[in-house]
Order: sequence, then structure tokens, then C-alpha cells
Amino acid sequence: MRLKFILMRSNTLFISIITLFCFYNCATKRYKKSKFHDGKCEYLYVDDFSGTSISTSDFIVQKDTISVSALKFECTYSAFYTSWVMYNNYGEWNDGVQPENSYNTYLIWKDIDLFSNGGKYTVVTYGAEKPSDIYSSLMVFDDKGRDMLFENSGVKTKLIDLFSTEIRKKKKKKLKSIFHQKYIKQFRPEFWETYKTYPNVKIYIE
Repeated sequence: MRLKFILMRSNTLFISIITLFCFYNCATKRYKKSKFHDGKCEYLYVDDFSGTSISTSDFIVQKDTISVSALKFECTYSAFYTSWVMYNNYGEWNDGVQPENSYNTYLIWKDIDLFSNGGKYTVVTYGAEKPSDIYSSLMVFDDKGRDMLFENSGVKTKLIDLFSTEIRKKKKKKLKSIFHQKYIKQFRPEFWETYKTYPNVKIYIE
């Protein structure tokens, strides 16, 4: 069955796709030398990235085979770059998925008019900071649950261009701090009290 029918069937199935995906993957540039000399990222790019790639993975959900595409921005200085873009432009996420036995958290924004033309999309952001790889990534679905990063998608190139441009914009320090504080308090509550004791940290949320 096609992805659009499965995603329309229930929100639970949509969450399960993201969970499965997690386990499968769990101008002049400004950059900093990576401390991981044996990894693929010799340099980490500040408000930028070394390149992009799209991966497609097949999953079986309730006997149906589903293909999901993800856009990855390689060697970003932070794994949160795509999440910062969404938070900066559209505010706080609507939902978040944190699969068991995984440190990744998938942030979900729903009914987002990405191109200011009335079209609504669901955007899922995540990333990873590993010794071998650092990246920031996202998945995008239209209002019928169809994968918008497939090769034949009419907006695939526009999505790459949009997020490439937004990632390269300078991030506001206060906005990043508020994002991280909300993220830690919701998804890493065990670290919240420790975080508040860090020197030179200003707390913006209750």
C-alpha cells in the first residue's frame, strides 16, 4: 500500500515509520577543524555544511513496504541545524519521537506552509553527532502523507534550496538557547538541573 494511505490511516503508523528510520540510521565557508580525525568530516562547518545527500530506506509496517527518503546536510557544526531552521521560522515543534535505546530525537512540525503558497507539509528533523559522522537531517511529507524527497517529487529541489539557504543564515544566540532549553527540558529532563549550573548560561524558560 502506498505511503499516503498508511499515513492517513493513523498517526500511530506515522510515528512507527520514524522509529524504524531511527534504528536504520540511527560563498566562503566558515569551519572548524574536527576533533574526530578518523571520521568522514575533517572540518565542521559553522552555519553551513560540506554537502548534501538523500538516502532512501525500505521498511515493513503491518506487512506493507514503505520507502522513506531523508535529506542529510553533512559535517554541520551541530546536529540541530535543520531543527533550528524550523524553530526559527515556525516556532516550537508539534510532537517529538524518542525511540527506546536511541539517543536520537525526531522533532515533528505539522501543517507547515513551507513555500508560502498554501501547501501544507509535515517536517521531521533530526541529526547525529558521532565520532565517524556529524550531520543534520530531515524528512518531508505533504498533507496526504507522500514523501516529498523522492526523485519524482515536484518540490525536492525547492526543499534542498530552501533549507540550504536557511542553514547558512546566522543563528541568533538567544533563540538557540531557548530552543536547547526547551529541548533538554522535554526530552532530556535528567540533565536539566545540571544544565542550569553551567557557567555563563542564562535560563529563558521556567
